[in-house]
Amino acid sequence: MLGLMVFQAMKVGEIERLEKIHFDLQKRTVYIGAAGIGESRTLKLSSVQIYHLMEHILKLESDSLLGYPLQNQAQALCKQLREINPKVRNSTHLRGSRISYWG
Repeated sequence: MLGLMVFQAMKVGEIERLEKIHFDLQKRTVYIGAAGIGESRTLKLSSVQIYHLMEHILKLESDSLLGYPLQNQAQALCKQLREINPKVRNSTHLRGSRISYWG
C-alpha cells in the first residue's frame, strides 16, 4: 500500500479498487480505472515494487488485491510515518507531497 501511495501517488480508494488484472508485471505497469472526476491511467511500477507485488498477487485467493477497506490501515500507516517524520499529516498529504516532488 505504501509503495503505491509513494511511487504512483495513488489515492486510498484507488488502491482499494485494484484487482489482479490491473497489473502487468512484465511491462511494469498498473492500470487505474476512472472514478469520480478522475480519468483512467496506466502508471509505471518501480523495479523495487515488482517482486513484492508478484509475491502478494500469487498468494491471493480472490481477484481483489486487498479484499478489504484500507482507511483504518492508511491512518495507522500515516501515524507510523509521523513517528519517523512529523511533517506527514495523512495519506492525502503524502500523495500531494509526491505530486509536488514530480512537478
